[in-house]
Amino acid sequence: AVLYTTWGPADGAVQRGPLLAVDRAFALLFVCGSVLPLAVLLFRSDFPTAEDTFQLLSLLKLYLGYRLVLALVHTEQQMLTVARLMLIASVVVATVGLLQVARVADVHELLARYYSAVQVRDSLELRRATSTLGVWQALGVYLAVHAALALALLRTAAGRGRWRPFLLVALGCNVIGSLATMTVTAALALPIALGL
Repeated sequence: AVLYTTWGPADGAVQRGPLLAVDRAFALLFVCGSVLPLAVLLFRSDFPTAEDTFQLLSLLKLYLGYRLVLALVHTEQQMLTVARLMLIASVVVATVGLLQVARVADVHELLARYYSAVQVRDSLELRRATSTLGVWQALGVYLAVHAALALALLRTAAGRGRWRPFLLVALGCNVIGSLATMTVTAALALPIALGL
């Protein structure tokens, strides 16, 4: 809705676009990050918890957000604006997670007070970042995807000039924030996302 009101209806056509490598990567991430763990849980005769459902939904939400932006954004300048806004939001989320782990300004207690997710309360003892997402794995992947976005923009003409320092900061914040989740998901997602 924000994108639609910002740029208007354009020509009235929604761009759906073909399924790209990003779509296949999201599918692989969804299968390996949600479906397989849930299948293992069920195989072990355990029942999925609310946290498992949040993990499943957070990955779907991330993908649907990507497809929504792809459908509504028509010009290269609009894409660049959306990418920058996404990176600004990811830096805020990463910073909250890093402050949570470092125990600065009681951010960890503030998050535990206002977020009912089990992992947020567990992070009081374990010193793992959940930030505003409430789930370690979801935060790790979210920040890894945004680190890849920052790196991709650094390699283009958009990565030169006055936005370059911000892109470097965004890349660093997202990588460090992703690692602060201390999850296997982040450890696997970062090298894949950054093409290492």
